[in-house]
Amino acid sequence: MHVHRLGRVYFVGRNFFSQEFVTEIEEKQIKSAGRIKKNKKFLRDRREKKKSNQESAEREGKQTRNFLKGVRGENKLPAQQEKNKKLLQGIEGKNKLQ
Repeated sequence: MHVHRLGRVYFVGRNFFSQEFVTEIEEKQIKSAGRIKKNKKFLRDRREKKKSNQESAEREGKQTRNFLKGVRGENKLPAQQEKNKKLLQGIEGKNKLQ
């Protein structure tokens, strides 16, 4: 909403008002602008938080995958792989017995 002044009369859009009414309108505009600003900040913060949570979740997933690779011995020497396979078979065997 745009306010124009012509003498003592203020035009808001196509209507004209006295000084008191115009200051009231301006106060409302200032308040609503503050609310809009706060809301934008809140939405931006929420977006950033969501993004950082997503990134940390991806990082966690990578760590878990790497840990499992290590346990399975996918990134180790052949001798170590054999040892790990036996370990895993032992663990799985114990789980089957329970």
